[in-house]
Amino acid sequence: DPMTAQPISIVIIDDEESTAIALRDALRRFDLATEASFEPEDAIARLRSRNTDVVLLDLNLPLNKRPQSGLASGLTVLRSARARGDRTPVLVLTARNRTDERIAGLNAGADDYLVKPFDLGEVEARLHALVYVGPGVEIGDDTVVHPHVSLRDGVRVGRRVIIHSGAVLGADGFGFAFDGTAHRKIPQVGGVLIEDDVEIGANTTIDRGALED
Repeated sequence: DPMTAQPISIVIIDDEESTAIALRDALRRFDLATEASFEPEDAIARLRSRNTDVVLLDLNLPLNKRPQSGLASGLTVLRSARARGDRTPVLVLTARNRTDERIAGLNAGADDYLVKPFDLGEVEARLHALVYVGPGVEIGDDTVVHPHVSLRDGVRVGRRVIIHSGAVLGADGFGFAFDGTAHRKIPQVGGVLIEDDVEIGANTTIDRGALED
């Protein structure tokens, strides 16, 4: 089978290694596949990767540590990624609390913004709001999942699939039918299977099947 079950794949990009490692280890306790990255060049590569579901980006990342990078901040990395069409969901973690700075981050392409210090539970909740992957979900290689997508329990997604923002796959739907006197629950059966090389449009809902008694 070309598909493998996997949790949300997260990369933390922060030059403060102790902070990034502590956050990485904490998120792993939520069964989130989390890695930490400390270097500018790796930050750019991670944002280009199609194997990352969500990036946690430090807006204060001093990307001019290596002059040849030509980059000044995490904000620059974010703008560059969006300019080349990269839609990997990005949750910005920063100590910057001024309104104009938050607006700048969102305008640069951040999908969400969280100011330090933050509660770990809120970080987890925001990550799941960006991309929810339920138990037993299987995702094939080179599949792109855009922000604000929900893959419910047991959904199977093939290779080279593109799922646009707002899509919900594997929901139960309404699940009721009128029998002449009242509405009754219709059993929901099976699961959702998306084959290779399929593109799922924005705000599309694909429900599980319904089985009449």
